[in-house]
Amino acid sequence: MTSRTCSQVEKKTDHEVDLFDAAQLTFSPGTRALVENLSGGGCKCRVEIVGVKRQQYILFHYSRELSGTVCFEENASVLVRSMCHDHHLCGYKTTVIKILKTPVPLLILRYPEQFEAINMRQYDRIQSVVLVEVFYQGHDYSGVIINLSRGGCRLVIRTNSNVKVLPSLKPDDDLFLIFTLPGENQEFYVAGQCRVVTPEADRYSIGVQFMHLSDKKAQAIDDYVLDLKGWLKPELL
Repeated sequence: MTSRTCSQVEKKTDHEVDLFDAAQLTFSPGTRALVENLSGGGCKCRVEIVGVKRQQYILFHYSRELSGTVCFEENASVLVRSMCHDHHLCGYKTTVIKILKTPVPLLILRYPEQFEAINMRQYDRIQSVVLVEVFYQGHDYSGVIINLSRGGCRLVIRTNSNVKVLPSLKPDDDLFLIFTLPGENQEFYVAGQCRVVTPEADRYSIGVQFMHLSDKKAQAIDDYVLDLKGWLKPELL
């Protein structure tokens, strides 16, 4: 692999803004967002996503204490900002369909056509398919790393009758990973800390921050990420 210095990839100094079709937006109930009225007055309101019907509308809940101060009107233009999948800051413009104050405070917005996303990650990362062994509380599990950087990874573990202790995994819990990068003979033994765990229908999706990663291992991951990026099309990154 081509040798590169850590300083080339260690920290991003500029964040690029990318434009996507709104069909790619991911919505998780409870995700917080900031809605700003663009029709005048500068009104801003912090809300939480409670539901969505794709291509039609998004439902947001706002605090009952704000009912008297929310200044959105039907068809008003608004800007919505929130953290979305994989540490991207997302923003999109849309319009208000309706605002309800009773029985539950709800702000109903039209589903946007496009959204902008800024990658807020500290390190470059790449989508990957790397087999990994995960050790947690005396048990080991087989999984796949689906994206990787020198700072951490996201991995998935399928649920089955052997997955017994993993459901108790929570943020800040310690993990230990063993994996081998494609094209490398050396196994990586990496201590990590769970940052997010998402149970899905037949698997667990786990975000892991690497802890105490040696410079040599970090450099090897940087080289792998950068070399792979050179081969992939931008839409696959």
